[in-house]
Amino acid sequence: MFYYLSFLRPLPNTSGAQATVSITPQIANDLRTCHFEDTLDIFYTWCPSLTDVASPSAASTARKLTTWRTSSMYKNIPINLPPMAKSGQLWRLALSCPNPQANDNFVINLASENFGKRPLPVISMPVRLEPLNKSNNIGKQEQIERLYSVPLNHDGEQRNVVLCIREQTSFDLDKKIWDSGLALSSWLTRLIGRSKSSSSLLIKRLDDMLTSSQSTLRIIELGTGSGIVSICLSALIDSFRPSLETLVWATDLPSAMELIEHNISTNKNAYSSINLRPLILDWDSGTLPALINGKVDLIVMADVTYNTASFPSLVQTLDRLNQESRSGSEPSSDDTLPTILLAYKQRDSAERDLWGTLKTIGINLVLVDRVLGAGAEPVEIWMSDSGIGAV
Repeated sequence: MFYYLSFLRPLPNTSGAQATVSITPQIANDLRTCHFEDTLDIFYTWCPSLTDVASPSAASTARKLTTWRTSSMYKNIPINLPPMAKSGQLWRLALSCPNPQANDNFVINLASENFGKRPLPVISMPVRLEPLNKSNNIGKQEQIERLYSVPLNHDGEQRNVVLCIREQTSFDLDKKIWDSGLALSSWLTRLIGRSKSSSSLLIKRLDDMLTSSQSTLRIIELGTGSGIVSICLSALIDSFRPSLETLVWATDLPSAMELIEHNISTNKNAYSSINLRPLILDWDSGTLPALINGKVDLIVMADVTYNTASFPSLVQTLDRLNQESRSGSEPSSDDTLPTILLAYKQRDSAERDLWGTLKTIGINLVLVDRVLGAGAEPVEIWMSDSGIGAV
């Protein structure tokens, strides 16, 4: 389980250059149904760009906004705009509950051992400053962004990639960050190229696949939502397979495509050699998109179990992907089946019926790890064994 900073009362799209703006910060779980119960200081900083938010100077200029308490969690808090702000400029507001030992208070380090222990920082969309004689405070912002740090280390070369993922502030299920996708992104960041110490044969096999020199690697994510898992995975693979063909399909319903396309385009410099494509895939359609033909090496899923009524369609989609992989591979054996990687956080015990249903089409999932976050319900990491046996 993770806690997220967000804006219960969001910023306006525009404001007078000499005015104050009011916000109501919130610290809650991904469903916004469980609020953070302890007291915690919230800090803020104004920055003209995302680059400034990610810089060390953002932490040094941060000021205390308030102390979070559930007893006053609906309080509106006025904030002065930065003194150097001028009409025509754009400014972003970033909120964080900083770790005193960290310098990247407004950036989420996916590889950190303390990942998810503190509420995740949030960044507003730009507020446009207008002259005071114009109509100000027009419209409320409907999107937020978060920055994620992905440390890469391959062949002695160390570099750090910062991903920017946009979300909707509405309750559209396919346009938000959810615990399972966040946990899986962190788990993959800490896994790839570093699995030698693991006792799990399945984990080692996954690492070998993602860092291999095989000529072609084909990956599909079902229900990608914001696209964070596919984007993070592409950035990680890029450092190991810069000159080899890697195709990643980030699939979801048509309603999610605009956000997915934005996030993929925004972060394209992080995976320049990876062919990451947004793709519409409706599990109820009864067919696979024409682009998906032949063998698929890896199927990734995060938080696809919240709607048990969708299980028959999900299982049929997985069965079609298995059949497509068999038809595009020789000889026919368990090795032709895609590896399945599932991140799951239980919301209802009935969701676990999926495991038994998957066995009817020859898919057996094995629990390989857990990601704890801030406590309560962990995110479970499951993989198909595909004949490799128990781990």
